[in-house]
Amino acid sequence: MNGEQETINARAREKRKGIDDLIKDLNPSEGVDIATVMPDIMPGRYFAFKAGGPHFFSKCKNKDVVEDKYLQNIWPFIYTVTDQRSTISTGTMSKAKLTYIFVKLYHKSETVMKKNFRKQTSVEVRERPKEVEKSMHRIMASCFVPNSNKDAKFVDHINGNRVDYRVENLRWITPEGNSKGSGGETSDPDKVYELVSHQMWFKGLGANMLTTSKDIFNKQIEENIKNEEFKKNFEKVLKNETQ
Repeated sequence: MNGEQETINARAREKRKGIDDLIKDLNPSEGVDIATVMPDIMPGRYFAFKAGGPHFFSKCKNKDVVEDKYLQNIWPFIYTVTDQRSTISTGTMSKAKLTYIFVKLYHKSETVMKKNFRKQTSVEVRERPKEVEKSMHRIMASCFVPNSNKDAKFVDHINGNRVDYRVENLRWITPEGNSKGSGGETSDPDKVYELVSHQMWFKGLGANMLTTSKDIFNKQIEENIKNEEFKKNFEKVLKNETQ
């Protein structure tokens, strides 16, 4: 086993231990099956917990620049039950679209055909459950924040922080309430430029301009397939020539 593989295995063991330590303090009866509040989601697989889990930003390598609250296990999270090892879902935020923290969950019945990239010399297509993207704040509000107003269909972050999806920071509001604070506000070009100038897409480094690891992997598969086909044709001609 090489050093790189040992590092990967060590990280996996550390992650597994973190999950095991976390669930020791959980009360299973406090978990809410997300399918009970979002009927399109696969039942019996995803369970929301009100607090006690890690935040997406806890995965940051440079923790010196991360606010302490994001490094504490105080956040709502999703416990995912699988046939193999169960996992903790903290959601993710796309670098190309800085909005909210989202998580992908399996649809209860719809499926899609997806490529299996594990094989190096071929592309295998398998049928898998369709993934549905849901925001963490809406999941947690649906599970834990009562809503007695049928017109209140939007989830608001009380402190305005879009990545703070703690239950006490969420509330249900009407469409009118969702736009509160923007009425009559003029756009400040200097402020807008300051905010936008820090975005990757503004610097020409948007997702569509970058070569991702998946692009490299797909290209490698194409090269492997070409090499395999060349080898087969070469050996076929070779055998015919020597007969």
